[in-house]
Amino acid sequence: SSYHIVMSAISENRVEGMVYFEVNSKYDLTMILSHAEDRWYVRDLIVGSPSFYYGEREAIVLISNYISQQELGKAKQYLDKYQEILIDSPDIHYLHGLYYLINKDYQKALEYYLTAVELDPEFYEYKYNLALIYQMLKDYDRAKSIYNDLLERKEDDINVLNNLAVIKEAEGDIEGALQLFEKCLGYDPAAEIARKNIERLRNR
Repeated sequence: SSYHIVMSAISENRVEGMVYFEVNSKYDLTMILSHAEDRWYVRDLIVGSPSFYYGEREAIVLISNYISQQELGKAKQYLDKYQEILIDSPDIHYLHGLYYLINKDYQKALEYYLTAVELDPEFYEYKYNLALIYQMLKDYDRAKSIYNDLLERKEDDINVLNNLAVIKEAEGDIEGALQLFEKCLGYDPAAEIARKNIERLRNR
């Protein structure tokens, strides 16, 4: 019901800004702003002081390390903590999705990946993992749509090609799957998974 501005700042090039509020004489709220096309946009909304924004990179590295080391309990502890603070961070949503992907809770992972892609629709890895979740949920049409979009940006991505081939096989298009697996080998002759899949399909 009430607020006051504690601090505000603008970058030297005048394309980034920050406003730090105190709300109801109790809560901290920070807005990170971007300037484009003669308008200011809220890029990040942080429930906390500006120090949390500058600590975001450190938080992401910390959580990523816990996930890579399979210390999932610690990863979840920090994910929950920073999710409440960095509510508009696509990286935190992505890592939360990765946590649930590892735990094979694909529906929950989907929720976080959708948010990450919505917050940063151009980030390649977010979209790749979203397609992967759709594939695991057997929503092949959505998965294929995203994979094809990624191939327009990086046509030699053998992971995308391999996943599309797996979908084609699941849909019964064995010839189409073989063509994509062979395409993987064309880009990377050392792609052992593609080679084994070709042998497996030809020996059916």
